[in-house]
Amino acid sequence: MNFLFLCTNYPLRSGETYLTGDLAEALIERGDHVDVALIDWNANDADGDDPWVIGQAGVRVLRVVPVAIRGYGTLVYRASKILLSDRRLARVLREKLDLSQYDAVIAWMPALTLRGAIRAVVEAGVRRRILFIWDFFPFHQREIGMIRSSLAFAVALRSERALVRQFSAIITTAAQNDSYLRAHFPLAPHVQVLNTPVWYKPRSTSPFVDRAATRARFRLPADRAIAIFGGQLTDGRGIEDLLAVARKSNDSRDGIDYLFVGSGRLADRVAQAAKAQENLHLRSAIGREDYLVLAHACDVGMIATVPGVTSFSYPSKTIDYLRAGLPVAIAVEPGSDYAKQLVAAGVGIAVSFGDIEAYRSAISTLVLRDRRQQSACAESYLRDILDVEHTLAVLDRALGATTVKPAG
Repeated sequence: MNFLFLCTNYPLRSGETYLTGDLAEALIERGDHVDVALIDWNANDADGDDPWVIGQAGVRVLRVVPVAIRGYGTLVYRASKILLSDRRLARVLREKLDLSQYDAVIAWMPALTLRGAIRAVVEAGVRRRILFIWDFFPFHQREIGMIRSSLAFAVALRSERALVRQFSAIITTAAQNDSYLRAHFPLAPHVQVLNTPVWYKPRSTSPFVDRAATRARFRLPADRAIAIFGGQLTDGRGIEDLLAVARKSNDSRDGIDYLFVGSGRLADRVAQAAKAQENLHLRSAIGREDYLVLAHACDVGMIATVPGVTSFSYPSKTIDYLRAGLPVAIAVEPGSDYAKQLVAAGVGIAVSFGDIEAYRSAISTLVLRDRRQQSACAESYLRDILDVEHTLAVLDRALGATTVKPAG
C-alpha cells in the first residue's frame, strides 16, 4: 500500500528515532511505501528552502519550516504558528504530490496543526484516513496548563471536533479512552475506534555499557544510585513533584541522585534546583542512542503526570527506560491500565499523585532489585506488549474502514 503520514514530529537527523519513524520503518519492511509530510517545529529559516529531505528508514519527507507572527504576544504567536505553518504545508502538498496516489493517510492529534493538509487529502479522495491519538487535544492541554484562554480553548475544540469527523478510523493508546473519545468528540457513525499502546521497533543495542565510563563522560557520581527522567521539561510531566521527591531524598541522605535530561519551559527551574542540592543533575537533550547509553548507566526511570488529567496516557519515555533495562517509578492517572500492566509485568511500582514520600520509597525499593531480572522482565514486556508488529495488526484492522461524507 501507498501511505502518506501527516506529522509534526518525524526523525530527520542521524541517530534519531521516534514512534512515527518506527511505524514507517515497519511498514516499509513488510513491503509498503511511505511518504511523510512534515511541519518541522524544530526547524527555522536558516535550514534552507529545499522541501525534500530524507528521514528515518530512508523515507522521503516533504518538510516545511514553520512560520509565525511575532511581536504581538504569546497567544498571537502560537495561533499564527499553527495556522500559517499548516497553510504552508497544504500549499506545498498540492504543489509537490499527487495526493490521489495514496491508499491511506495517517495523521496524529492535534489535527488542528494539520487542518489544511487533512482537507487536501479529503479533496483528493483518499478514503482511508486514520488518526492516532496520544493526548486528547485541547482537553489535555487545558488540564496541564498549556491552554489558559477560554476563547482559545473553545476555538480549538470546535475545529478539532470537525477534523476528527474526517477520519475513517481512530486509534487511541488505551481501551479506557474509548468512552472519553465518544463523550468529547461526537463521531460519525462509520468511524471505527481501536487501541494500541505506544510501540517499539526492535533494533540491536550494545549488550554492555561501561557504567563507570559513561557516568564519568556525563559528569555523574560513580558510587550512587541514579533515578533518571528523560524528555521535555515542561507542563504535564510532573516535574515539580519529581523535584520535590529529589529534595526529600536529599534531606533524608538516602544515597540516591536524580538526573533530568532534556529541555523545555521548566529547564531553568530544574537548573536552579540543581544548584541548591548535590543530588540533582541536569543535562541537555542528547541523541537517542547516546541517551540510551546514559540510561543504561542509571538505576530507575521516572514517570509522572499531573493531577486533574481526565484521560489515560501511555508515556512514550517508558520505551527507552525498558530498552535500558530499568524498572520504572510511576505516578499517573488513578486506575490507569498502563500502570497496572507495568506493575503486573514486574517492571514498575505505581504510587498515587502527589504522594512524595511514597514515590521516594518506590525509587528506594527499585534500586535494590536485581538488574538482570529487571532487564529480562523489560525485554518480555517490550516483546509481548510494545513490539510494533502488534500495532501493525491494529492498523490493518483500521485500514478496513473507509470514510463516507460526514453528516453536516
